[in-house]
Amino acid sequence: MKAVVVGQHNMCEEAIFDHGTFRKTMSELGIAIIWITPGIDQQWDVRNGCQKVFDDMMSDLAQKSGYSELNHIPVIPLGHSAMATFPWNFAAWNADRTLAVISYKGDAPRTNLTGYGRENLEWGATAI
Repeated sequence: MKAVVVGQHNMCEEAIFDHGTFRKTMSELGIAIIWITPGIDQQWDVRNGCQKVFDDMMSDLAQKSGYSELNHIPVIPLGHSAMATFPWNFAAWNADRTLAVISYKGDAPRTNLTGYGRENLEWGATAI
């Protein structure tokens, strides 16, 4: 396994992850797929503990599945519409672990066009 694409419960993410061509292509590329439902955090505000929840989830999944690389392989966060802010903020807080960002129909980072309709996080200013 070379990387993992991660999406949270929303609308189109599940349909993308279930699509046969997507699954086949990810498999051929050595990219795992993780679907999180219910979602951890729409905004990915690390002050609320979402990072710990994610890290613990990955560690538990690595241990239970036998795929220990889940603890360190690159992540491709994916989000659509109301969840489109998640990939940008995840990447900002996990720059050393993010391979790519897939955010579509709903966000433009560092603008007032956030997908979930609330404020932008100030990257780096709210580190715990």
